[in-house]
Amino acid sequence: MAEIEESKALTVHQLLQNAARRLEKAGVDDPRLNSELLLGKVLGLTRAGLLADARRTVGPAEQGPFQAFVARRAAREPLQRLLGEWEFCGRSFMVSRAVMIPRQETELVVEACLARIPPGREAWVAEAGTGSGIIAVTLAAERPRLQIIASDVTEEVLETARENARRHSVAERIRFTVGDLLRLVPASLPAGRETVGLVVSNPPYIPSGLIPGLQPEVRDHDPIDSLDGGADGLALIRRLVAQAARVLSPGGWLVMELGEGQAADVSQLVKRTGAFDMGTLDTKRDSGGCERVFCVQRRRN
Repeated sequence: MAEIEESKALTVHQLLQNAARRLEKAGVDDPRLNSELLLGKVLGLTRAGLLADARRTVGPAEQGPFQAFVARRAAREPLQRLLGEWEFCGRSFMVSRAVMIPRQETELVVEACLARIPPGREAWVAEAGTGSGIIAVTLAAERPRLQIIASDVTEEVLETARENARRHSVAERIRFTVGDLLRLVPASLPAGRETVGLVVSNPPYIPSGLIPGLQPEVRDHDPIDSLDGGADGLALIRRLVAQAARVLSPGGWLVMELGEGQAADVSQLVKRTGAFDMGTLDTKRDSGGCERVFCVQRRRN
C-alpha cells in the first residue's frame, strides 16, 4: 500500500506534511524546516518558491530522491550533509564528511577576530584545525589584506577547505598546511618573519566521556578527531596554548572556541605560560550563556 501511495502524484504541500510528520516522529528538530530545505534541493526551489508553489504536483521521478533524503534525515544523518552546503556568516560553504558541520556559535569566534583586526591592516593569521575552512575563509573575505596559514591533520580535510577558499575567491591568501596545530607556522611564513599577529582555533574540546551522549547527528557523523578533547576536554588546548605563546608576536591575540565551563581552567593554562597579559582576557557568551569564545593578548614585552 505504501508503495502505491508513493507512486501517486502528490502536491508540494502534501509531501511536506508527510515528511514533517515522519521527521517529527524520528525526533528531528524543526521537522518542517528540514522538509522544506530537502524538497527545495530536489526541486531546485527556495523555501519561498515552495510556499508559492504549494499546489504543484510532484511525480514519482522527483518524489523518489526526496523520500530517500527524508529517510536518511529520519535516521539522523545531518541536514547539512544531505544538502552538501551550509551558511556561515552570510556565506555558503561546502560540507563534506571529512569535516565538522559549521555551527552558529563559531560565528562569535569570527566576530572576536575581526574586532581585533582593523579594516585595512596588513596582518598574518594562523588557524589551527581549520576543518572546512569557514573561519580562515571568512576572515580573508572580510579583511582583504590578511594572509592566513591554516593547518589540519589530513589532506582530505584540507581539500574541503581549499574548495571553500576557491568558492569565495580568497585561495591566493590562505596557505593550507598538513600539520599538528601550529608547529609548521614558522616554516610557512615568508623569509624574515617568524611570528603572526593572531592565532585562532576551534579545537576539539568535548571530554571523551560525554561523546556517547551527544546528539546522533554529531556523535555519529562529525569526525571524532574534531570532537574528542581527551579526558577533560583540554588535551589539545594545552598544546595549542603553549604553541601560540611561541608563534604570536608581542601584542598578538589568541582567540579560541571553548566548551561549557572551560574558561576558568583555560585561563589558568594561559596564565602559567607567563607569555600573556591576563589583564586583556576577554570571553564572549553564546545564546545559551556559555563562555564560548576566549581571547587573550600576548605580552608586549
